[in-house]
Amino acid sequence: MSTGYNLGHDMEADFINRDEMIVKCIPKALLFTDDSLCTLSRFLECYDVVSLLYLMCESSETDIIYNELSRVDVPRNAFLDLCKHIYKHTDWPNRIIEALVEIEYFKVLLDVYRVNRLDALFNVRGSDRVLNCNKITLYKICEGLDFQHKKIFLRSMAESIPKKMPIKGHEYLEMYFMYWEISGAIDPSTRKGFDHVVKALHATGLTNLIELIFPEGYQPEDLNLKVDDYSLETYKILDERDVGLCVIVNQFDFYSLENNRAASVLDCENFEEVMSSLNFEVVVLNNLKSYDFATKIKTAVESNFKKHHSMLVLTIMSHGQEGKILAADEIYVDMKTISKVLYEAKGLTTKPKVLVVCACRGDSMFTAHSRGIYEADAPALESGKIRSDVVDLVVCYSTIPGFISIRNTKKGSLFMQVLCEVLRERPDLEVCEIFTMVNKALMNLKDFRAYNPAKIAHPCEFNSRLLKKLYFKKKRNTTS
Repeated sequence: MSTGYNLGHDMEADFINRDEMIVKCIPKALLFTDDSLCTLSRFLECYDVVSLLYLMCESSETDIIYNELSRVDVPRNAFLDLCKHIYKHTDWPNRIIEALVEIEYFKVLLDVYRVNRLDALFNVRGSDRVLNCNKITLYKICEGLDFQHKKIFLRSMAESIPKKMPIKGHEYLEMYFMYWEISGAIDPSTRKGFDHVVKALHATGLTNLIELIFPEGYQPEDLNLKVDDYSLETYKILDERDVGLCVIVNQFDFYSLENNRAASVLDCENFEEVMSSLNFEVVVLNNLKSYDFATKIKTAVESNFKKHHSMLVLTIMSHGQEGKILAADEIYVDMKTISKVLYEAKGLTTKPKVLVVCACRGDSMFTAHSRGIYEADAPALESGKIRSDVVDLVVCYSTIPGFISIRNTKKGSLFMQVLCEVLRERPDLEVCEIFTMVNKALMNLKDFRAYNPAKIAHPCEFNSRLLKKLYFKKKRNTTS
């Protein structure tokens, strides 16, 4: 298997011209039966039982479900009986799918109902949804409050609605929302009482959860926008001594010797050194096989991402084509399979995520300046291939779509060399500014000739779904 390009000056292309594997998806019948509910109950943790029932029930059923859950010690024991109230609805299969998607039980969806996660994600949206969107918002707030913030939240709610608090305290926050719905303090259908929720969230200091209350495009009628309303907040760095997790996937040893990427080891070492200096915990995964590529990344993230971590950086270096990454066994892995890790791995909700991919995106070359070449180093997350509601994400590809990627066989990838230098010299820049600086450096053939003696123009490309400014280091306030 040949790389296809020999560029001289110790340069190679991280592109492999081989036939694509065609994977045919065989549709499977959905299994919605009494037996499947029984199987589902065995998978669920008690807190997930409460969340599922809260999301699936109608307002008219809330009191029955609340009273029964208050009576039993183990919510799982009441699940099957309470599901009978959900089961009478004609759309109950959709309710279960949507609720399982919200609590991120994708394995259960596949094992019990034969619904794969992508089908669930892409078919459960917009006007097709059957669950109450305001209940989903309240559930996400429940998920976002840890034990200490939950106590502050409940204390504030007790001050706002003192006569509408349950006599008996509950372990699960959704139980409180059920009680408030029964007592009339909160109505998810009309958003009545949401002002109390916002006030209580202010007391916790978790302003990111307040943003969940207001849907996209919502503006109060009396809101007069000012210049300050367009200002951007900054993602908080919770612990400067342990900023976040950086996972590096380095593919350098392939079945065929001609495909080996020895200099990629230098890229990995340099990037690991830089990220460690920025107080990131670094985990390196080498030479992943196609059959467990995404699984090992997900396991590394879930095993090492801590609650106090402020962000995730995932960097993948390999051969590639448009939308695909080559595994060590020389089978392509679809980039959308890898990207699912960013919204499936537990603990990453609302956390900013940076994905850097250094691999080819095609086999084209474009001459720039006198002898330069535009080349591609990263498979694309194509439009429509990941959830449209995935935010808090910035993706940087080491090149533009359809073009090859080059690598110095002795020093490593041009893109990774420049990225590491910019991170060393200007770690104070905002992340999108860092990638812009990298792009400028890659195109400035004169000033960066030490990296690029062949004068190869090598623009990178990035896109951002970030909602705030993101820094790898805590930004210091400066005084004039």
